[in-house]
Amino acid sequence: MPLFQRTRERIGRVRALIGRAGQALLVLALIAFLLTAFVRDLWQFPRSAAWPSVQGEVTQSRFYMDDSFSVDFEYRYTVGGVTYTGSRITFFEYAVFANRVQNERFIDAHPVGTPVEVRYDPRDPTRSVLMRTIPLEQLWSPLLFALCLTTILLSAVAGVVMRWVMKGLRAWLPLS
Repeated sequence: MPLFQRTRERIGRVRALIGRAGQALLVLALIAFLLTAFVRDLWQFPRSAAWPSVQGEVTQSRFYMDDSFSVDFEYRYTVGGVTYTGSRITFFEYAVFANRVQNERFIDAHPVGTPVEVRYDPRDPTRSVLMRTIPLEQLWSPLLFALCLTTILLSAVAGVVMRWVMKGLRAWLPLS
């Protein structure tokens, strides 16, 4: 049996089961999910400028490599006598911590026990962030991400519209 033949057969059965409409909906749902995360960060980023800050402490700080380069990072902070745990380092983390050097540099600068300034949402103290800024040299990444997602979404919509227009033209202009 050829390499990956069973996997190809299973994928073929799944495609046949959900059809083209299901595949399109799956792709659109994935794009919507990613776009929602990006828009959420865009919404919270300017609002967090007014968030108060408290002193916190790093409780977990580890760099590891699996499919990519990642950090396992947590901090603890207290608001109104209640202790919270946070893990958000900055908005647009997928851009700021995109490579090994950035991850290692951050972890080296923030070992367990390091005091940190934590900004928290006064309406919901469970929402917090350490760094409210994005280094200028890394700002291109979230913008490029948004541009790619928008291009994919607009291309999908344009394809559907063109297919609909062509279907209507074929009904009016019988082509041999």
